[in-house]
Amino acid sequence: MDNDAQRIYDEQVRPELFGYVGSDNQRSGPLTACVVFGPTGSGKQNVGMRATQLLQSQSLATVTIRHSSLLAHHPGADSADQGNVDRDINAWRDSAIAEAAQRGLGVVVEAPLSSEHEAQALLDSLHRQGYRSIAFAVCAAASNSEQCTHPQRQERAQSSQSELPWIAEAVENHPSVVRMSLVDRHCRSLRSTGSITESVEQAQALLAREDRCMTPVSRSSSTSSRSSPRR
Repeated sequence: MDNDAQRIYDEQVRPELFGYVGSDNQRSGPLTACVVFGPTGSGKQNVGMRATQLLQSQSLATVTIRHSSLLAHHPGADSADQGNVDRDINAWRDSAIAEAAQRGLGVVVEAPLSSEHEAQALLDSLHRQGYRSIAFAVCAAASNSEQCTHPQRQERAQSSQSELPWIAEAVENHPSVVRMSLVDRHCRSLRSTGSITESVEQAQALLAREDRCMTPVSRSSSTSSRSSPRR
């Protein structure tokens, strides 16, 4: 992390995350994290609030690390060089995870993961700090997941949508993940009896059909979703 990124973390990000959260250093046993991932606009924030309630119901003081909030602090959020932006955000996220572990806090991480590599890096970061993870893959119709995307991050959002079946598989198979749920923005369970990749593909198709059924007659039908084969 360069000096500017470190300064932003110290002066803006860290106070926002931890300013009103205490510590629970008396807690014994493994730390617990909830990882909420899915395309932009899929409803991760709503699912993240439910995940926070889950951890708090276990008497865990909890901090939420939200990708969109970290992005809002970055001066290059609208720049064409999204690689550097993502590196800084991931560094801020990992610093926050490390401090949360030192404080004995539960963690909820909301992230629009766009590849299996990103999923692995996030879960490895949590695992290094002693967290076991409960994962929530949030599915959405393509029209819902693309509507809130900034032009500079459109490609990333498309990857989050099309690669979600294999991202979910990588998450479920990570050794630190103790449970994986497949849900929509309303926390409705969408898991079928097949593999996780099959379940995600079926859920995406179901939500696309529901989206079309809810579309008014006067609206263009251009929002229909098409499955994207993995390359």
